[in-house]
Amino acid sequence: MKIFTTIFIFSITVLSDSLVHNAVQVKGYFPTHKDFPSNMTGYQHQSKWQKSNRRRENRRFGKNKPTIELKDKYRKDKYLSMINQVRSVSRNCGKYGIFHATTPLEWSDSLYQSAKGHSIDMATHSNFSHEGSGGRTDKAGRYRGIKSTPSVRASYHRYRGGIVGENIALGYGKANSSIQSAIRSWLGSDSHCANMMSPQYRNVGMSLVEYKTPSSKNRYYWSQEFGTH
Repeated sequence: MKIFTTIFIFSITVLSDSLVHNAVQVKGYFPTHKDFPSNMTGYQHQSKWQKSNRRRENRRFGKNKPTIELKDKYRKDKYLSMINQVRSVSRNCGKYGIFHATTPLEWSDSLYQSAKGHSIDMATHSNFSHEGSGGRTDKAGRYRGIKSTPSVRASYHRYRGGIVGENIALGYGKANSSIQSAIRSWLGSDSHCANMMSPQYRNVGMSLVEYKTPSSKNRYYWSQEFGTH
C-alpha cells in the first residue's frame, strides 16, 4: 500500500490567486497599509463570544495538551542562507514572468517571533490559516481582542511600519520536515515563487514547529514572514 504525503501552502502575496499546483493547494492575497496597525492600543475588552471561546479551549485541551516541539534552535542561519540563495538567481515564476536576482534579506527577530507564535498557534489548534485562533496561543489576537492577522502579529512583536507578507506550509511525516521541502513547495507555485523573489521585501523571519503524534506522521507547521520596513 502506497502512502502519499501532501504539503498544503498558503501565502500572502502581491499576486493574489487560488489554485492547485501538483496536488499542492495554494491561496494568496496582499494586505494593504490599512491592514497594518500603526500602534497597539492595549488589550480590548473581550466579547461574550471570545470568553466562550476561551472556556471551550480550556475544556478541549485540559490535560490533553498536544506535544509541540520548536525546531529552530540551530537553524536560523540556515533559513536565511537558503532564502537568500533562492533570491540570488533569476527565476521563471510562470505566469508572473521572469524575476531577476534581487537583494538579500536581513533576519528580523521581530518577524521570527511572529512566525514562531503563529506556527505554535496553528499546531496547538490543528488549524492551517493566516488567521490566528483567538485563543491562548494567539497572543497578538488576544491582546487586541480579535483573531490575529499577519500584520497584527508582526506589530505585536514590534515590527513597525511597512507591509508584511506571509507564507505558511503544512507537511506530514519526516519527508516533509525539512526547509528544503517547504521551499521547494513554495517555489512550485507561480505566485509563491513571485512572492519569495519580490524585491519589495527587506526582512524575513521563519519558524518550524513539530506537532508530535503517536504515529510516525507528525505534522510540521512552517511560517515565513516578510517585511518591507
